Amino acid sequence: MPTANSNVFSLNFADHVTGGNRLPEIAQAFLKFAALLVKQLGPDRVIWTPGNLLVDPGYFAEAVNDYAEGGAFPVLATIQLIWSPEKDGLHTEGLEWFSGQEVHCDVVKGSEQIWLRRIVRLVHDIATNGPLTTDETVADLDGHQQVLLTLKDEARVVHARIGSEMDISSTGSF
Repeated sequence: MPTANSNVFSLNFADHVTGGNRLPEIAQAFLKFAALLVKQLGPDRVIWTPGNLLVDPGYFAEAVNDYAEGGAFPVLATIQLIWSPEKDGLHTEGLEWFSGQEVHCDVVKGSEQIWLRRIVRLVHDIATNGPLTTDETVADLDGHQQVLLTLKDEARVVHARIGSEMDISSTGSF
């Protein structure tokens, strides 16, 4: 946790470019600039306010630089993944800053690690390609399952449910 002697800085868009963070190319450039500042200024921690995260500066800079060089979106450095108390749901905090949407995923039996991989993949797709504009069905990590993505709350929430191809093709939902 930051102390009285910690180095902290804040970085955000000025009013005349408000919303630029929701354009993937501009968000990537912003993150790259933030990683450069982190490397040069050497803060004790990075406080990423959109995701309400306290991130190790070395990890933040490395994850962002990997992304800037064509790698995966830095989900764990920028987006908080939150389990429901019952562990039957998983949702994001901070994706809204990049896309105007958060992801809520219904969780059924299975490994927590697999569910985290699923939501990381969804976050990567939304953060790099822009917000979902219509309901969609996409392939799951498991080749025998599909992910039904449904827009809720005036398209501010992407609700994800996993099901077999048969479930989805026969009913269009679960």
